[in-house]
Amino acid sequence: MNKTNCLIIDDNINDKKKENPIKTPKETRIDITNWNRFQTYNFEDYDVFFIDFEDYHRFDYDQTNALRKLISGELAQIKFIFASKIDSVITQAHQRKEETSDIISSLWSGIPPSIITKGNKIVMTNPKYNLSKLLFNEKNQPYHWKWAIQPKDLPSDSYVLAKNKKGNIISLIVRLEKNFLIFLPQPTLKRDFIETCLANIDKFELELYKRGFDLAIKKPKWLKDYDRFDKKSLVEESLEINEKIKRIESYEILLYGYDKPLEKTISKIFSFLGFQNIRRTVDRTDLFCETENTKILAEIKGLEKIAHEKNISQMYKWHAEELEKEKEEESMKRIKQIFICNAYRNKKPEERGSFFDKTVIKKSESQEWGLLSTLELYNALLKIWNGELTKEQVTYIIENQIGILTF
Repeated sequence: MNKTNCLIIDDNINDKKKENPIKTPKETRIDITNWNRFQTYNFEDYDVFFIDFEDYHRFDYDQTNALRKLISGELAQIKFIFASKIDSVITQAHQRKEETSDIISSLWSGIPPSIITKGNKIVMTNPKYNLSKLLFNEKNQPYHWKWAIQPKDLPSDSYVLAKNKKGNIISLIVRLEKNFLIFLPQPTLKRDFIETCLANIDKFELELYKRGFDLAIKKPKWLKDYDRFDKKSLVEESLEINEKIKRIESYEILLYGYDKPLEKTISKIFSFLGFQNIRRTVDRTDLFCETENTKILAEIKGLEKIAHEKNISQMYKWHAEELEKEKEEESMKRIKQIFICNAYRNKKPEERGSFFDKTVIKKSESQEWGLLSTLELYNALLKIWNGELTKEQVTYIIENQIGILTF
């Protein structure tokens, strides 16, 4: 049997060391606490939990934060939950209190709300299934419940263990992230029930595995320092590769993007190239940035066809506003305007024609604007990637070249 660390959270079970203690296999370490002190435990130290929601609970802010850690599915853990449909008060940020009459569905979003039901006689879905037999013996000791869900509401990635005589589900296993949640009716002899579960925990994990519910074994902390295969360097290499892939995918937006996503991508690229004081605005130019000697105002468009004069009409207004601002601030920087365009954005790059019509090109030359196609910018980034261009060379051309920009 593997080493098992177990935490019981139950207001009604005491750790009686001298009389009637909970009997556990020698490979099992067990801690018992109540809802007033449960937040003092480190939940990452445990593989198995028994959680009793039988009584009314009022969780303060610190307990609510601990509750979030308790229900987290990040670690491979088995959580036996004695479920009840009970009233609770959960304190959120700023001491805002939320009342719930069904704490199970409130805590685990994948679990549907309970229907109102009571009973004390369970019906195993199939007594021959080992999973059911490992929990519920043939004698069927007395149980009671106030929690059940209807078969039509059965969560995905789940397994029914027992129903009541009306056919409502009163016990099931649900896989949520790395957690296995086992919802159970309340056994009259709870200590005996917990002892049986812990004695059968290895068999229980094996049955989960047979049904495709693979439970990953918790890794010991020392393993990260025992790295004979130099896994750490491979992880670092994979992180670096993933970062490169993300950067390439952001560049690809230049080929098909428009509106805000295209504007956001170009602002990040300009930051990468070395432009300073980058700002995106709503009521002014799409992108503002600076070099040591120049203020750059960029209008950005993603178009289905070629760029026409109407697409650059706003640039006159932006120039006039910035020029007025320059006078007020007595700035010595010159203003350079750029029209950045992703024309024919629905076509393959090799199927696209000129991005700018003749009128736009003439206007850019007379106004000393730069015209930058996103395809040209994409190819410039490729040249930087391959070491054929430097970022400084690209920024110099954007700052100084007139008309259609080429790199």
